[in-house]
Amino acid sequence: MHKKVEKILRFLLIFGGCYFVFDGLLHISGIKLSSVDSWPEGALGYANLINSIYASFVFLAAAFIFVIQKDLSKYKSLVVATGVWALFHALLLLFLVWSNNYQQIFQNSPSLLVWLPIYREYLTMNSVLLVIYSITVYFWYKS
Repeated sequence: MHKKVEKILRFLLIFGGCYFVFDGLLHISGIKLSSVDSWPEGALGYANLINSIYASFVFLAAAFIFVIQKDLSKYKSLVVATGVWALFHALLLLFLVWSNNYQQIFQNSPSLLVWLPIYREYLTMNSVLLVIYSITVYFWYKS
């Protein structure tokens, strides 16, 4: 059982690392801000700054993930911490989904949706994956 859960956990980590690399490239490219030319210069400058900083930290997280997945027992406390964080982040995403209508909010700026007309469903799917990761970490830790 332990080896099977460890294999699933490694898969989820590698999948997450690849997702982070893609997400970082998406943010650093600036494509998410391509339709917001009407924003004030200060807001656009700030959004570009946040996008770049976010991308840098996402690349760092991806690098950590690729190192961690090679020796899970060596980084056990870090894996558990990410499992707890993933549950918190999943709940945060669900709260945002339930309290915001992103299709309406972003309707005049389609690039903010990154051409995803189902943005709420996308965030919900991310939440589900994070909960699955947290549960997998829990079972791995207990086994």
